[in-house]
Amino acid sequence: MTEQSDQPRPDELRVTLPYDLAPSAEWGRGKFLVFDALNDGPEMADVECRLAQGDVQMSVTLGLFPGLLTRLVLPLEYLDSQRVIPGRTPHRFKCVCWGGPVDPSGLTQAVLIGRTFGGPAAVRISEPQLTDAPPQRWVRARRPIADGLHQWLGREWPGKTALVEDIRSRITEELLSTEPSLPEDQDQWGGWQERRFDATGFFRTQHDGRRWWLVTPEGHAFYSLGVDCVRPNSEAETAGNEDLFAELPPPEGPYAHCWGSRHGGDATLFDGARHNLMRALGEGWFEQWVEFSRRRMVDWGFNTVGNWSDPAFCRAAGLPYVFQLADFPTTEEVIFRDFPDVFAEEYARNSRQFARQLEEVREDRCVVGYFLRNEPHWAFGAYNLAEQMLIREGRLASRNRLIRWLRERYGQVEALNRAWGTSFASFGALSAKAVPKERLAADAARRDLEEFSRLMIERYVRVPSEACRKVDRNHLNLGVRYAWIAHEGLLAGADAFDVFSINCYEEGPSADVIARCAAAARRPVLIGEFHTGALDRGLPAGGLRTVRTQQDRADSYRYYVEQGAVIPELVGTHYFQWNDQHVAGRFDGENWQIGIVDICQQPYVELVAAARRSHARIYRVAAAGLQPVDRLPDSIPMA
Repeated sequence: MTEQSDQPRPDELRVTLPYDLAPSAEWGRGKFLVFDALNDGPEMADVECRLAQGDVQMSVTLGLFPGLLTRLVLPLEYLDSQRVIPGRTPHRFKCVCWGGPVDPSGLTQAVLIGRTFGGPAAVRISEPQLTDAPPQRWVRARRPIADGLHQWLGREWPGKTALVEDIRSRITEELLSTEPSLPEDQDQWGGWQERRFDATGFFRTQHDGRRWWLVTPEGHAFYSLGVDCVRPNSEAETAGNEDLFAELPPPEGPYAHCWGSRHGGDATLFDGARHNLMRALGEGWFEQWVEFSRRRMVDWGFNTVGNWSDPAFCRAAGLPYVFQLADFPTTEEVIFRDFPDVFAEEYARNSRQFARQLEEVREDRCVVGYFLRNEPHWAFGAYNLAEQMLIREGRLASRNRLIRWLRERYGQVEALNRAWGTSFASFGALSAKAVPKERLAADAARRDLEEFSRLMIERYVRVPSEACRKVDRNHLNLGVRYAWIAHEGLLAGADAFDVFSINCYEEGPSADVIARCAAAARRPVLIGEFHTGALDRGLPAGGLRTVRTQQDRADSYRYYVEQGAVIPELVGTHYFQWNDQHVAGRFDGENWQIGIVDICQQPYVELVAAARRSHARIYRVAAAGLQPVDRLPDSIPMA
């Protein structure tokens, strides 16, 4: 393969997809697969690298902006399955790794496929090559993709904001309008006064004989209609992407607060929504944003400020809110991905420190509850954690506990060997060295390791939950927010929570999944995230669930929320998220049209009208007095 130039022309990208890569022993762990790619379609696309090692499958997708020439890099170390969403490289949007692990030097198949919303993509690539190092040169954009207001420069749509002054006048008009108020049948928290329970002064749960409810501090039934990420933010990753912006103010000076970083690194995250607000409103912009955003929530019928919202907004708005504790406890040595060594004293000690965050909010009556964490990556797939622990080298407290558990079960190592079809000289042979996966293939070994994995998951949730309960007995532990229930082991220890939370990006909440979760936990269920995006306005990507038009999106919202309200175990649905994402992509490359407002604070009027209608009738739907809407627009498979 020839060396790539700095600026390949689009007509040089002659390889079409799908494309077989013909892997060989040259595909070593230190290698990089490199090629240039161009998405010729009108919407986001990706290149999917499908890999196989015998029966083990893996997929790595690499996001492509329409019309933006991009140098794509796949480090083959990603194939160890230890990372799910790697960081960005210049111009490349979201990357997701699924399945595996596979050994790059032992692949039996590798193929590149182009995908976009709704089917195959018009993607052209240069001939891929394997390199010993990542590229030293990257491709520059021929023109920016974000205009001066951080909207998509390459598309026009009705209502697109033209000037900063338009943002100012819109917000000023709202602040001068009449103060919205709660419906007459609701208490100050948004609880339904027609259904009364004992009041404790804080939010709690209650089963009324037919269904579960949350209960307000005043003792009224409460169904949580939330929206996540209520904050004046829509950030984009600028490192290597500076050429994608028509306007980027310097990190110093009047707009310094528009710049930030992740994990204490360089300030490369630029906040376009904040930049717009600061320019439109000037001094006092944040207080004005808090006020008109609070008014919008009340007017639109949202009764809960959802996860990842601005803490100052939560304190000032006087609305019920939930939040996520920071820095879920881990250990120096982990077992698989982000799963810690849960039987180590280090884990218990870090859990106690983790729980101390609750000291400052334990008397706050606006707090509905707290999440322990969000979407742990070890739960992305049906992985046997105990098996993953054994197939890697390492001395772990959890391995020692497994050995003790096996000794108690089998007594003698000979009995273990007969059951597992192995030849371990002693139980100590499991203590540190990697055990080849093929030696753990017997049904008895799989069953034993799955059972111990459930014990590890139970300890994973129970230790920090007990530590939190000792610090704060007033508020609800809302659980871990699993991305989905990939296997039944994720329900282990579910009774440690007060509410079991999942994120659910389906057409509607699954009554069967929610019932299983509630039965395992003996607790109600909350959906912490869902959304629908559309492709007719604003951005080139819809989200995890996508429809064609904003009206379809509005109808999808009504269907999801009202169909959820009739499920007796469900106590709320929280929409993700308040703002659209930045067209240039956030830290991981997401650039989805999923906001209730866009980056210029313009509401999506169809969605707002639908939310008002559903929220006004939600208690009667939940109490079985009204039938939920049943119109479901067609969705488009995501890229």
